[in-house]
Amino acid sequence: MGVLPRRGAGAAPESGGSMTRTGGAGEGEEGEEEHSEHAAALERRKDETAEEKRARKAAVKEAQRVARTQKKELKGMFKEALVQAQRRAATAQPQARIKLPS
Repeated sequence: MGVLPRRGAGAAPESGGSMTRTGGAGEGEEGEEEHSEHAAALERRKDETAEEKRARKAAVKEAQRVARTQKKELKGMFKEALVQAQRRAATAQPQARIKLPS
């Protein structure tokens, strides 16, 4: 999963360094290209027609709907991982202390 670029005018330019990606070579590049094409399609033009405006707004709403679904799934996965970790911690046996001769 790639790192999403920051929004707004103060957004830093994206560097191709290894610090921004967690995966191997080529991982996540397809998603980044798709994201940039999708963002370009959602930008408002001064001379857009009413039909284009409706289509753009529908695309924005769909993108928001998808983002909410993905966020909900991700939160569920993290919650499940937290519950599993808590169960492991609750059932873990304390380790015996080793006394070293002084």
